[in-house]
Amino acid sequence: MSELSHPSIKDGWFAEVSDTMWPGSAMSLRVDKVLHAEKSKYQDVLVFKSTDYGNVLVLDNCIQVTERDEYSYQEMITHLAMNSHPNPKKALVIGGGDGGVLREMLKHESIEEAWLCDIDEAVIEVSKKYLPEMAKSYADPRTKVHIGDGFKFLEDYKNTFDIIVTDSSDPEGPAESLFQKPYFELLKGALTEKGVITTQAESIWLHMDIISKLKKDCKQIFPVAEYAYTSIPTYPSGTIGFMVCSKDANANVKKPLRFDWDDKFVDENLKYYNAKVHEASFVLPQWADKRLNKETTELTPEQKKRIQENRERALAIQRERQKQHRDATGENDISSVRTESERKKAKLESTYQPPSIQRKDYIEYDFSTMKDSRGGFLDDTEKNGLKGVEEEPESLQQWKERQKKEHLVRDLAPPLDLENAPKCFECGSLEIDPNLFTNFREVRVCRRCQKEKQDKYSMLTKTECKEDYLLTDPELQDVSLLPRVEKPNPHGFSRMQLFLRFQVEEFAWKKWGSAEGLDKEWERREAVRLQRRDKRYQDKLKEMRKKTRAEEYTRKLRNGMSLGERHVHSWSEPISAGGNIVRRRCTDCGIETEEVMI
Repeated sequence: MSELSHPSIKDGWFAEVSDTMWPGSAMSLRVDKVLHAEKSKYQDVLVFKSTDYGNVLVLDNCIQVTERDEYSYQEMITHLAMNSHPNPKKALVIGGGDGGVLREMLKHESIEEAWLCDIDEAVIEVSKKYLPEMAKSYADPRTKVHIGDGFKFLEDYKNTFDIIVTDSSDPEGPAESLFQKPYFELLKGALTEKGVITTQAESIWLHMDIISKLKKDCKQIFPVAEYAYTSIPTYPSGTIGFMVCSKDANANVKKPLRFDWDDKFVDENLKYYNAKVHEASFVLPQWADKRLNKETTELTPEQKKRIQENRERALAIQRERQKQHRDATGENDISSVRTESERKKAKLESTYQPPSIQRKDYIEYDFSTMKDSRGGFLDDTEKNGLKGVEEEPESLQQWKERQKKEHLVRDLAPPLDLENAPKCFECGSLEIDPNLFTNFREVRVCRRCQKEKQDKYSMLTKTECKEDYLLTDPELQDVSLLPRVEKPNPHGFSRMQLFLRFQVEEFAWKKWGSAEGLDKEWERREAVRLQRRDKRYQDKLKEMRKKTRAEEYTRKLRNGMSLGERHVHSWSEPISAGGNIVRRRCTDCGIETEEVMI
């Protein structure tokens, strides 16, 4: 049998070279023997024995683990998350087919289930054969393995896991999606209430741009997001980092929440991690700390343009209000140069009062005060006299305030504190839709996300809410339960009420228990409706039979026939009734029938 070889091994050396991830440098190991080489369904898999670092697993020409230093990476990425949770019971590893992270998770007695989801089964099988110290975790009865896509797995398991560790390769090719915001949103959805994640987050010496964006994205999704790092000789630059994020806003991931092991257990089972290393891993060099934690937020050109437009709009509104005030009070431009004290004095001495708007000014006829005399509507003076004191006429200012509250939709003012300004739930944009923000309990969504996710942010009419979600009129009229906007109805004179779809769905799921509960209730009502319709049909049929028998009885008495005698109809020729329907008439008793000709 010939000795195995691999194109990446030249002159007895393996070199990890990347012009994009670590340009101008390379990580090299001397090769003693190639143990395994294959092209799996997803990637190139290589295992070789090095002269100084033991067996080495390489995927697509990138070193994943070596037997000599793997514990530094495996222990830190696992225990930073595990010891930041009060009582982890269910844990998940995305990737990590070598089994190292799984092995570290199972060192915690609180763990009841440890799942591993890897898309490439070849990595698991190779690790069992050539990396047995890491892959021994597959024999533990608490281990559950799923071969498949991690994105699909996370979508299927909502609110399930206390800990999720993403043991991914560098952000090149397919692995790039594991460093983007949609993936972290899936992670958050799969976590329990106080869930914690860790994910591979590159090196501060090589990838500060990647880390900076990664931390910014994580902070928009998780209330707590911190960067930690560890040393590992066989990763380019000798360090690698992790993002540690928690759904619990009060969590402090920089200090271990618990450390349940005694000194004997630590000596026998841990080689790198301890409580002091946990805290030290979050202490960054001065330049890295300044870049990640003290960096000012720079506005995008789109945000700057939006702020400038808001300022110009505010100035235009201010100028228009000043003009209206001058027109109403008779002031001219020269009077505007008066001192502040003169203005206050003039305002106190002014006798000007804005004209009040009477109800009759904008309602020509009030039919509620009229009665129908069968010859037209007349004003009911007697009834009006009994009504008591009339309501106070609405002033111009009161009318304006009411119009502003009910109908006026204003753009939001430019945010002053950009760091704490309201941002879009979906993409983090500052340009949220003022209509949704004002009318629907401060729903923070930008117009672009509203258009892209119409299944969530589209409007529903009152009829759709009642028919599709089985809501009642009292529920829809209570704005504390379901906020709404009102618009003119194009099909009538009443106003149309519109509700936000995801708020209606949340209320309906709460009312009926779930979407399945809503479906069951709809099926029950449909069955009741069909049952009632069938009952009405049977009742009507029964009534028709009674009438037929009564008519036959009367006819027999009229013709002098005995009640027990059977009448045989003598039908006339068929007469067309249009279409394929014909009528026949009995020449003796006069009964008519309609028949459908097929």
